[in-house]
Amino acid sequence: MPTATPETALAVLQQFRLVVSAMQGQYQRMHRQTGLSGAQLWFLQEIASEPGLTLGQVAQRLAIHQSTASNQLEKLVRRGLVLRNKQAVDRRVTRLQLTEAGHAALAASSGPARGLLQQTLLTMPEPELQMLHAALSALGQRLGPWLSEHDAHTPLATLLGQPGQDE
Repeated sequence: MPTATPETALAVLQQFRLVVSAMQGQYQRMHRQTGLSGAQLWFLQEIASEPGLTLGQVAQRLAIHQSTASNQLEKLVRRGLVLRNKQAVDRRVTRLQLTEAGHAALAASSGPARGLLQQTLLTMPEPELQMLHAALSALGQRLGPWLSEHDAHTPLATLLGQPGQDE
C-alpha cells in the first residue's frame, strides 16, 4: 500500500487542529461561565443524569482511572457541588448526588457538559463513526511507541491543558 502524500497528511493535520481548537474554545467558555473545567462539568453531568452513582461508575462513564475520578470528586466536594451519601445497609458504598450549587453550575454552562467532542461524535451516523474509529485506531497503533497506558485514560481537558484542572 502506498504511503500518503505530504499534501494529504497536512490536510488531515489541519483537521486535527480544527478539532483541538474547537475543544479548547469550548472548554475555555465553560470555565469562564462556571469556574469549572470541562472534566468537572462532565463529572457533574453524569451524577445529574443518574443520582446515586458510585465513584467507580462515574469513572467508568468518563473512561478515566478511578484515582483520577477520586481527585475530581474531592475538588467538587470541597467546592460544595457534590455530596457523598453512605448507604445504611452497606456503609462501604458511597453514592453521589449534586447539591443545589452543583445543579446551578451545570445550568450556567453553555454547550454540552459531557464535552463538545463526545456530543458531536454521538450525532454522527454510525457508519461514519465506525470509519473514523478504524482510521484513528490505525493511527493509534502507529503512535503506540510514544504513548503510555496512562494516556488513554487521561481526560482530554487535562491533555489540552485547560483551565481549572489544578483547582
